[in-house]
Amino acid sequence: LTHTSGVVDMEPELLSRERPDRGRLLQIACTSPLRFVPGTRYEYTSLSFALLGEVIARLAGRDYPEVLAAELFGPLGMRDSGFERPDRARAMSSHFPGIPDEHQAMATSYFSSLQAPGGGLWGTAGDVAAFGRAMLRGGELDGVRVLGRRFVELMTREQTAGLREEGTPPRDPHYGLGWGLPGLVGDLPASRRAFEHGGATGPRLWIDPEADLVVVYLTNRWGTGPELSFAAIQAVYGALAD
Repeated sequence: LTHTSGVVDMEPELLSRERPDRGRLLQIACTSPLRFVPGTRYEYTSLSFALLGEVIARLAGRDYPEVLAAELFGPLGMRDSGFERPDRARAMSSHFPGIPDEHQAMATSYFSSLQAPGGGLWGTAGDVAAFGRAMLRGGELDGVRVLGRRFVELMTREQTAGLREEGTPPRDPHYGLGWGLPGLVGDLPASRRAFEHGGATGPRLWIDPEADLVVVYLTNRWGTGPELSFAAIQAVYGALAD
């Protein structure tokens, strides 16, 4: 959850070349050499969530997508969320780089079929907002609790202090348990309690408890950077200030 495990990441080239199933991705996560000694560095990797999904499945005695549906989507009324596109979003598709247009639908179908814990969910803005509102309220929405308040506090507390992310220049990751902590960075007018997460196709869920704010930004183009979502969030803060 902190991206400090050293587990290798999921390679797009592998997905397009071999089309591995979820079991194969789990095998890769378990058998590939670690990139660094766990706990000594931050390096974002979606494949570590394959391990997390397997742990959840074994503890719950049912597959990871079933756990999501029963413990999160159902209680929060997220009727259009899952690894299959909702009916109202059938025309929607993710655009994968380097794949001809005529093969985009097939690539989207394959990626969703992986049901990978590290990516591939579909959902509407309303559903994502419901999840964000539950997190904003400490794990509860409309009288339904899906996560204990103390666990939300733990998840949104910095877990990577003193670690660095390699790059040019190296940077402090400021990461909790599965959440980035933008209020510790200073690039946007977020409070120190704010937390967020983006995706490979450009979406972002942004939650700022001190501003009583949830922002959902959705887009589906693979490889989209954070600039557009950050600009939208900046505009929301500006509107609040006005």
